[in-house]
Amino acid sequence: MGDLKYIVLIFSIFHLFLGGINVVLPFVGIVGEQNYYGYLLGTEAFGAVLAGLTYRRASSYLQKIDERNILFLCGIFILLTIPHLGIYLNLLTIMFYGYFFTLYSIFFLTTIQLKSEQDYIGRFFGILYTCISIFLPLGSLLFGFVEKVFSNYGMSIIGLMMILSAVVLLVLKKNKGV
Repeated sequence: MGDLKYIVLIFSIFHLFLGGINVVLPFVGIVGEQNYYGYLLGTEAFGAVLAGLTYRRASSYLQKIDERNILFLCGIFILLTIPHLGIYLNLLTIMFYGYFFTLYSIFFLTTIQLKSEQDYIGRFFGILYTCISIFLPLGSLLFGFVEKVFSNYGMSIIGLMMILSAVVLLVLKKNKGV
C-alpha cells in the first residue's frame, strides 16, 4: 500500500507541473512577431512518438530508472526552455520533454499494473483520475500567475521546481524508505 501512495504522490506532482506547462508553453512560442507554438506542440508530439517507438528496445535500461529520475530529466529540459535562447533550442528541449514524459506515462501504467491487486485496480484508477482533475487545473492556475508575474521565466521556474521536487523525493526515499 505504501508503494501505491507514493505512486499517487508522484502522479499528482507530475500533473501539477503538466498543468503549468500547458499554460506557459504558448508564451514560449511567441518570439517577436512570429508565433511558433504549433511547432512546439509538434516537436513535443514527435518526442512522444519517438519514446513509444524506442521504449521496447530500451525497456531493460529503463527498468533501472526511477520516477524521480524521469521527473528530474523533464525538469532539466523544461528549465532550458527559455524564449530568448532561440527557436531551435526550445524545439529540442520540448522534444526531449515529450520523450521523457511519455516514458514516465508508460513506466507509470506498467508499475500500476504490477503493484496493485486486480480487485482494486479500478478504484486506484478512480483515485488517479480524481488527482488529475484536481492537480491539472491547480497547476494551470498557479503557474498562470507565475507566468504573469515573472514574464518569460515561467518555464524556467517550472523546471526548477520539478528538479527540486525530484531531489526532495529522492531524499525522502533515502530517509524513510519511500
